[in-house]
Order: sequence, then C-alpha cells, then structure tokens
Amino acid sequence: MMSILRLKIGVQKDMSKVQIDKQLFLDVCQYVILGNRNHYRDEYIKDQLFDKLESMSRRESYTEAMTAVTDEEREKAMIKYIEKASKNQYKNSVDTNINNTELGIYIF
Repeated sequence: MMSILRLKIGVQKDMSKVQIDKQLFLDVCQYVILGNRNHYRDEYIKDQLFDKLESMSRRESYTEAMTAVTDEEREKAMIKYIEKASKNQYKNSVDTNINNTELGIYIF
C-alpha cells in the first residue's frame, strides 16, 4: 500500500524529513486521531500545509539553481525560483493586510 501511495504522490525513494510548527502538528493530530473537526481548524491546517508545500517547492527551485551544471540550466532554475519567491512575497503582504484589518475589527 505504501509503495502505491509513494508512486501516486511522486515521493522520491530517499524520504527527507519535513519540519512543521508544534501547533500545526497538534492540530493535525486532533483532526486525524481524535476526529476533532471544526471549520477554523480545518482552514488553519489547510493553509499551513499549503504554505509548507510552497516553501518546499521554493527550496527545491533554489537548490536546482545552485546545483545546475550548465549556465543555461542555472539561469532557468533561478528564474523559476525568483518567480516563486516573488509570488510568496506578494501573498504574504496581502495576508498581512488582511490580518491587520481583522485585528482592527476585533479591537473596536
């Protein structure tokens, strides 16, 4: 079963470790093991895991850029990394503005 799962999600044979925040880990445990589900926790888990996947993708692009053999491969990989990093920077600035607005609503 595990080998089928690895093939379906495209995981490499040499499994790396991924670090997540303690709070995310605890929320995932409550969700999966205890079955404690609510809309806010579900959204938090989805958002945090999506952010982690984006971070991993950016890191992979950066590694490709730094380890590319030819100048052409290095340039393509660096452009890919810069595009991903700039999208993340824009997303973070939008999220910050939304969070500040939400805080302002709760303060008053």
